[in-house]
Order: sequence, then C-alpha cells, then structure tokens
Amino acid sequence: MYAAEAVVWLGWALFYGRPAIWAGLAIECAAFARIVRWEERRLLGRFGGDYRAYLAEVPRWVPRSERRAGPLPAQ
Repeated sequence: MYAAEAVVWLGWALFYGRPAIWAGLAIECAAFARIVRWEERRLLGRFGGDYRAYLAEVPRWVPRSERRAGPLPAQ
C-alpha cells in the first residue's frame, strides 16, 4: 500500500516535473520508512515470534518474483 502510493507520487512528479511534487515524494518516502518501522515494532510486541517469522518470509516493500517450491502450508 505504501509502495503503491509512492509510485503514484512518482508518476505525478514525472508528469508535472514540479519541485514541490518531488519534495512531497521525498517527504512521503521518508515518512513511510519511519511509519513502517514503528508499525513493525508494535506488531513484534503484539505477535512476537509469529510476526518475526512473517517478516522473514515477506519482503517489506516490493514482492518477490520467485515462486515458492511445493504446496503452500495448510492453515
């Protein structure tokens, strides 16, 4: 969600080419990096090892393109 919003801002910046929009993109990206770290700390405190395992499997910003080998684990 955060990465998608940054891509939208990047599109605006490229289309309009205004310094204010580039500045907004930079501020937004810096804010998102800080917000995500704060959210992760809270989730680690709440869910502990389960969330740590999730972090090890799921990339923070951009999904991996590689496919997982074998079937997905049963839920």
